[in-house]
Amino acid sequence: MKNIDTREVIMISIRLSTKNLQTDYYPFILEPEARHLFLKELASHFAARTDLLDIQQHLDEILLTLDGQQTESYTFALTLPRLISITLDTCNACGKNQQWFRSLSACIAMDAGLSRPIRLFISDTIPPLIQWTGLHADRVSTLTQEMAAGNSPSCLITHALYKRLSPSIQSKYATLYYIHHICCYCAEL
Repeated sequence: MKNIDTREVIMISIRLSTKNLQTDYYPFILEPEARHLFLKELASHFAARTDLLDIQQHLDEILLTLDGQQTESYTFALTLPRLISITLDTCNACGKNQQWFRSLSACIAMDAGLSRPIRLFISDTIPPLIQWTGLHADRVSTLTQEMAAGNSPSCLITHALYKRLSPSIQSKYATLYYIHHICCYCAEL
C-alpha cells in the first residue's frame, strides 16, 4: 500500500568549499559565517516559491528538497547553478569587503524520485527533524563529495532526473559520467 505522504521529489545537494587566497591567513571562525551568509542569500531565491519542501544544512552541505510533482520545479532546479553562481559572487564580494581572504565555491548534484518525509517530534519547542526516505539524499551527497575532490564537473544531474526532462533539455546534458556506480550527466562544456 502506498503511503499518502510519498511523493515525487527533486533532491539537490550544494556542497560549499573555501579556498585560501593568502598563504598566511587562517580564519577558522569565519567559515560558519560565510555558510550562513550563503544560505541567507540562497533563501532569497526561494522566498516566493511554493515547491520548496525542506532545506537542511550539514556543515559544508545544503540539501534542498523540491516538490517533483510540479513541472516548473524541474525548470527551476536547472536554473539553480546560475542562481548559486550569483549568490557565490555576492558572498565573495562581501567577504572581500570584510578582508576575508578566502574564496567560496560550490558543487551541485540533483536527483529525482519517490520519497516521503519521516518526522521525529522531540518537543514542542524544537521543530521536528525530517528525514526523507529513499537514497536520493545519499546519492546527491556522494556526488558532491566526489565533485568537491575535483573528480568531475561542478554540476551533475542523475539519470533519474535526466529522464524526467524534455528531449530538448536532455540534449544539453550530453556528457555522461559514472561516479560510484551512479549514472549522471553534465551540460556540454
